[in-house]
Amino acid sequence: MIKAIIFDLGGVLIDFQEQDYYRYLSKKYKIDYNVIVKTFNTLIDEMELGELKLKDMITIISQKINLKKNQIEWTSGFKKLAKRNSKMLDLVKGLKNNYKVYLLSNISKTRYLEALKDFLNNDSHIFNKKFASCYIHLRKPDKKIYSHVLKKIKLKANETVFIDDKPENIKGADSVGINGIVFKDYKQLVLQLRKLNIKI
Repeated sequence: MIKAIIFDLGGVLIDFQEQDYYRYLSKKYKIDYNVIVKTFNTLIDEMELGELKLKDMITIISQKINLKKNQIEWTSGFKKLAKRNSKMLDLVKGLKNNYKVYLLSNISKTRYLEALKDFLNNDSHIFNKKFASCYIHLRKPDKKIYSHVLKKIKLKANETVFIDDKPENIKGADSVGINGIVFKDYKQLVLQLRKLNIKI
């Protein structure tokens, strides 16, 4: 029996992809998109694992590509581009009537705090617990992060559902026995949840 539903943040509860940010920088500062991707991708993992401080990342980026430190807009760009998915957050609130609900996200500290403040707003409290990669020093799709969450919420894998927009993250959850759903849109998710006999 399903007892808990775990939600990803970016791409599920907040409409935002890292590629949105890369395109924004590319267009605004006329820098080749692929150069931006290559430069940031080497550092994103460290940021999301909480191993690289924002100021250090900004220094490295500004040295590698033709951008001043204040042009990198790591947090302000995120705030400008991301959008709260109110329909999905309403779904979470409804599900909370019958299930425990959790948050599990690969995210840097600054963006996580921004997300809680500006996008989840007063809804941050609806989650029974929130797991951010930058604080637990583990990232999806590493099996260890799912095992960590299961241990903390004291549930068996088959008692949980995990929703994420990235197939590789769902594959990681599946590998430890969690019921995974690749998120595409609200309607598709509701159908998938009903197939698992989730009360909506």
